Amino acid sequence: MEIEKCINQKDYLLIECRKGLIKIIPYTESIIRIRYTLENQFSEKESLFVEQNTQQNIHYSVEEKKDIIVFSTRKVHIQINKNTAAFTYMNASGGLLTKEPKRGGKTLVPTEVLKPVYDENTEIENSYNVDGGARAKAVTTEHV
Repeated sequence: MEIEKCINQKDYLLIECRKGLIKIIPYTESIIRIRYTLENQFSEKESLFVEQNTQQNIHYSVEEKKDIIVFSTRKVHIQINKNTAAFTYMNASGGLLTKEPKRGGKTLVPTEVLKPVYDENTEIENSYNVDGGARAKAVTTEHV
């Protein structure tokens, strides 16, 4: 996954790749949120995993070198390989915390998600399993 462009924004670093976008968002000096999408833009839906309005105004720096991009706060450094987008995470003194394989470690597979729709027009389909249990499902579904 080759990196094409790196755009330094006020509160985050945006990385445009051949396949997708990566957003690196510092929430604190040691908590960095990494988002990745195959779409042309990130979803505007609120995350169920991130407490809203907790991002602090954290100073970070970005240094572009020949083969890597280095994103740094006072406590964390992330080296990003420009050819594979593989991340290497280090502490402030340069000690290795963790890293992705050199070939890259990010994969996303688009998946179709359906949810049952229960409203006044719903037809219920009943089925029974070998244990005698019954299951009801909505025939109508919608794409999420």
